[in-house]
Amino acid sequence: MFKVLLLTLCVAFIASEVNAKKFVAYKNPTTALIAMQVCRNFGGHLAAIESDSDHANALAAVTAKGFTFQPNELWSIAGCDSGVEGEWVLLSQNRINTYSKFLPGQPNGVAGDAENCLAYNTSADDPTNTLWDDVSCDAATVGFICEFK
Repeated sequence: MFKVLLLTLCVAFIASEVNAKKFVAYKNPTTALIAMQVCRNFGGHLAAIESDSDHANALAAVTAKGFTFQPNELWSIAGCDSGVEGEWVLLSQNRINTYSKFLPGQPNGVAGDAENCLAYNTSADDPTNTLWDDVSCDAATVGFICEFK
């Protein structure tokens, strides 16, 4: 009986480790497309935010390194809607992201169809509110968040 219990616990632990996401923030001015390549070179990909837990963990990855979120400072994360406007695809996983966490009034596509990448942005009205913004894939960001499994 003890062996069965031990084996069950080991399998459960391994399964949770296999599916665990690890987010790491890098404060390095770049664009979303370059950030995507850098994350891939590090063995990961841009952070795919697919749940409230992912959202909290990605934000924590930034603050864990001593970085702070400032209004209008962008942090690149995974997501692109260049194929179909408003349909956000996780390129690294080749699937549509059904989760979203946009700032009020976003996505707004101010630059027309040119705002096709996702980034965290902090509300100027509420500096404690860091959520998604649709931005140009060529927009300068202060950093990016990679995901590793």
